[in-house]
Amino acid sequence: MNPDVRPLLACLCLLSGLCLRAADAKPSAPPPVPDNEIPSLLSRTELSEWGSALRQVQLGEERVRQGNSIIASAAINRNTQGAFAETPEQVKARGQKLVNEGTEQIRRAQPSILKLRAVAAAKKADLTKPVVHEAEVPVHGWIMASSLSAVRLQKAARDGGFKHVHFLGASVFANGKAVRSVAIGDSLRAAWEKADSKSLSPVPAGGYAYFAPPSGEGPSAFSAKLDPAATPRTVALLWAEVFPLAPDGSAGLLFVRLADAFTSRVVASEAFLTSVGPADAPMKEYGVRLTLADARSFIPRLAASGDWLLAYDRASPALGSALLRHLCVRNGRIAVGSSLPAAAVIGGADAPSLDGARATWSVASLVSSRLSRSFRVSGGAGADLVSVGDLELRVSEPPAAKK
Repeated sequence: MNPDVRPLLACLCLLSGLCLRAADAKPSAPPPVPDNEIPSLLSRTELSEWGSALRQVQLGEERVRQGNSIIASAAINRNTQGAFAETPEQVKARGQKLVNEGTEQIRRAQPSILKLRAVAAAKKADLTKPVVHEAEVPVHGWIMASSLSAVRLQKAARDGGFKHVHFLGASVFANGKAVRSVAIGDSLRAAWEKADSKSLSPVPAGGYAYFAPPSGEGPSAFSAKLDPAATPRTVALLWAEVFPLAPDGSAGLLFVRLADAFTSRVVASEAFLTSVGPADAPMKEYGVRLTLADARSFIPRLAASGDWLLAYDRASPALGSALLRHLCVRNGRIAVGSSLPAAAVIGGADAPSLDGARATWSVASLVSSRLSRSFRVSGGAGADLVSVGDLELRVSEPPAAKK
């Protein structure tokens, strides 16, 4: 054989071996679950089997301990005589019998325990598998975006049975701060009234301002001249948030929210990528995708554990919180409070209420491009925040026209 060919053959053999190993590799088993977590993952029938198997193990272990104690006592010098006297060998045999019985009892319970540990591990792996949540963000010019938001939220208000709808106004968020915009507010009010001229309630004397509930609980007030809502699904609050993305105003995000004034929860949210400049400015054909890569199914698991409302850390960037609010409303699994975003639009002397939130979202900025933004999301109660995943607004610009 030509010596120059040997290194090549050796490499080919090594690669073939690696390929065969990869082909024969079996999927790794899910990571084990601590025994104290297993009951919460089992069905009623499985839980009964698990409890019975654990009791058998406990009884077996107790019998083994008794047997070993008896065996150890065989070395003790006994002075007893008579018909019931035992030799050390008889004592050891009696103890060994108990040890054998206990060991057999444990052995018989092991198949159920091993099976149910595997079942629990598989269920937990399925419950904590990565999932991507997505919310639609259509691209429209300002006139179409404002018209569509009006039509869709009017339908949401009708379907919700609300008798009064108060439009609080609009704010533009620049450099993390909200600046009230009368022009944008008037434009959106006009779009709403064009779709339905009678559905908006008149602005109260003195306008709108946020007032927290005096006791810390209950509905907030949004005007000094109006009492807080007395019942749910009676009074709806409507407001808009605008986030410029392009410096020249050619692209930005418009959020229009509808909330129940009694429960202080957002019930509908519309979002559009639109122009923030002149209303008749043509829109480019952007591609938009809003996603939250939920690394361990945090949102589904939280939703399955009850009716959760999470507050938003006020140190979080305003755009990240606004995107997460929209996604949570459209996802429909985690409730969204209205006090903080509504107060940012209308202002007021009181600090916004947490609306009964039992946990907190925390959002941190990551890298950003000209129009796209990404954030790292965490959630949880107190200082025990759990990393949830990355929230991303990806805006792709249309390809440049060929010359």
